[in-house]
Amino acid sequence: MNGNTNRKYFILNQKSDFERGFLQDMALEDGRLRMTNEVGTPGCMLSRVFDSKEKDMQWHRFKLNCSEESPSGRMVVYTSETPFLVMEEESVSIEECIRNPKMTLGEKLSAMEPYRKKEYPYFEDVFLHDIRGRYLWFLLELYPQEEHIELWNFTLFFPGRTWMETLPEIYQQSDKNGFLERYLGLFQTMYEDLEERIAHVPGLLDVDRADSEFLGWMAEWLDIEERYRWSSEQLRTLIKKAFLLYRKRGTREGILEFVELYTGEKPVLVEWGQYKDIQHNEKLYPDDPYTVMVFVRAETLRSEKERRTLVRIIEDVMPAHMTLELVVMNPYIFLDNHTYLGINSCLGKYKKGQLDGKLALSFSTMN
Repeated sequence: MNGNTNRKYFILNQKSDFERGFLQDMALEDGRLRMTNEVGTPGCMLSRVFDSKEKDMQWHRFKLNCSEESPSGRMVVYTSETPFLVMEEESVSIEECIRNPKMTLGEKLSAMEPYRKKEYPYFEDVFLHDIRGRYLWFLLELYPQEEHIELWNFTLFFPGRTWMETLPEIYQQSDKNGFLERYLGLFQTMYEDLEERIAHVPGLLDVDRADSEFLGWMAEWLDIEERYRWSSEQLRTLIKKAFLLYRKRGTREGILEFVELYTGEKPVLVEWGQYKDIQHNEKLYPDDPYTVMVFVRAETLRSEKERRTLVRIIEDVMPAHMTLELVVMNPYIFLDNHTYLGINSCLGKYKKGQLDGKLALSFSTMN
């Protein structure tokens, strides 16, 4: 719980926040909630219990960010004045009921039905001015229309204060059906969001704290092309080191540092001048003074996609007139191929061999 005397809020951004709740066909990854089922199949989240510490609390607003524009779903809000609910004439902790792995979602919602306050046909930004109760929890039901939908920045604000309180009493008393309060609420929401964005500008410019969306903006400012190639952590490191790294673009040291940043391991770079005067196999070492050979271990690249991405990264930072040859070294010894003692050769597991015509010997490795 954070905030000052005027406005407080809860934020769900830690793994423990979601572990105290219940997820069905949804999972938390990198601080974001993602669907784990097929498009069109609903995913559900039953939140943990939020304690306002005040009896009959009037709640203010709930909002979150969603990667899908106008997502299809609903939100159901529950409140109680005690942290317990009655099940089969017994008092049970609300959080225990939410986390109980032996109960289905339907059984949980059935037990919570007496505490249900209101259902909303949307959940991205919800006013809770007519919701009261010390303890609050909610159900989110999402019907995704896109793959890889993500939810993040779950924020619950309280206590409920509206701009109606600043108007003369005659306007407050005449607003019987709440139309004026809801109308002013639209402008209040825009104003509060703008204030929040202004207050968090310093955090956006902090590379270690900025979210992945704003990292993309900073990458554009630094002319980092195709930023999707990099993970969030790699991109943070790249942005912090961009000034020094860009001064080294087109140099041997620059290529080595960019490759190490992407693979997590320093590569070996060989230029034509290093082997031109020694006898070598032209199949392995091209006889071209404009070719740069970069050697990386196969363990640092998990897929062909990552290999292609690494090629693009190196080609972006090497001199324009040079040609790249990326060598991915497997941890085995192959005759007439790239095998280097102590680099991609290792001591393998000892196995007994049988020369009975039925068993093929596995790859042998040595160091």
